[in-house]
Amino acid sequence: MRDLHSTLSKYSLWTALLCLPLLVSAHRQHLSWTEVALSDDKKSAEITHRLHQHDSVALLRSMGFDNPDLDSLEHLAVLAVYAARNTQLILKDGTLAETEIIGAEAEGDFVFVYQELLAVMEPLHKVHTSVFMDINPGQINRVNVLHSGNINSLKFFAGEKAQALLPSQQTTPKE
Repeated sequence: MRDLHSTLSKYSLWTALLCLPLLVSAHRQHLSWTEVALSDDKKSAEITHRLHQHDSVALLRSMGFDNPDLDSLEHLAVLAVYAARNTQLILKDGTLAETEIIGAEAEGDFVFVYQELLAVMEPLHKVHTSVFMDINPGQINRVNVLHSGNINSLKFFAGEKAQALLPSQQTTPKE
């Protein structure tokens, strides 16, 4: 019985050691989330970015802030402007829609940035985001578009082009 316990302990230890790299790499994954809540006519939207604090601190350091402080209004404002500049909502004619920054706050392990798009003349068509891609080459950004009770989830990688906000807006290449 003692040999069985010793053998099981060894296997448990080896299993834990083999799984450790998976746990470490999972922790290092760089991911941000953005939610775009579209109005029924697609001419206005509320945008919420959810950014990991460790990526936010790394960004601030890369911008020259020696002691990033996510309780600082100045540092939150820098993050809000950064998120807004690196997320574009695009109208049907290809022009960029102008958004207004509502605010930002640190809560738990995240920084939340809030934006709003007031009514525009034509419906929104596409979205693009490159948040943190300048400091994290493996960054993945998810955008969830809420419209008329449905959710369309998009995923962006570095170098990716703008994507249609809704499946019904996707264009297929002509043959």
